[in-house]
Amino acid sequence: MNTSYEPPEESFCEITALDLDTGEEGAKEVAFSEEDGICDITEGGTYVLKGDYEGQVRIDAKEYPVHLILENARVKSYHGPALHILSASKVVLTAKEGTENEFQDSPDYGQAGDANGCIYSETDVSINGTGSLFIYGNKKSALSSKGCVKILEGKIGVQSKKDGIRANDGILLSPEEMEVKSEGNGIVTRKSGKDGKGFLEACGGKISVVAGKNAVLSAGDLFIRDCSLTLKGILSDYSCEGELKIQKGCIANE
Repeated sequence: MNTSYEPPEESFCEITALDLDTGEEGAKEVAFSEEDGICDITEGGTYVLKGDYEGQVRIDAKEYPVHLILENARVKSYHGPALHILSASKVVLTAKEGTENEFQDSPDYGQAGDANGCIYSETDVSINGTGSLFIYGNKKSALSSKGCVKILEGKIGVQSKKDGIRANDGILLSPEEMEVKSEGNGIVTRKSGKDGKGFLEACGGKISVVAGKNAVLSAGDLFIRDCSLTLKGILSDYSCEGELKIQKGCIANE
């Protein structure tokens, strides 16, 4: 392990203007269907989700980006994921300042296919904003993506029956505060290769992870810098299959 790690000027993972966008200009308010309890978003753009809903938000926007503003939104699904992202070039979730937001999946996944999380995405997911976001995986993982997951701001709470946060292509963490409690792995990537996919980078904020398996597990490189991590995993506190670099003092319980 390299504990003399000098952090780079920029992240290993590119952060775009869209990842950081919190603007609401031109936003439409989303509405659930009273008939089937599903809110379908089929076009790119900015949307505001607020209030309490029993149902599922489903995004199928093809190659277009979707920006979802969360304004005291509480979504509880009774059929699989609470937020099911089938297609988009990218989905950005903004927890609006001064708000508390919550997603809960269902113990019954029924016809949800290979979806394996309360927030489940086939593409990249970014989270920003200075509000709070709580994600409960009552059946499977809390936040799961086949692409990248970037958590860039906010106060984040994660609780799950399986993995807390998992992604195939990579995970970048820089929240204000984040607490993860999971019966499986806490934060995990599953895919790696010569293209650098499967990386996991924590580069800001105060993060606590308690896990029934590994607290932090990377299928690629693992970089930890400019943050404070408290990690407790039954199998391991952290491990990776690629390069490991940890800046001295970042892991609070070492």
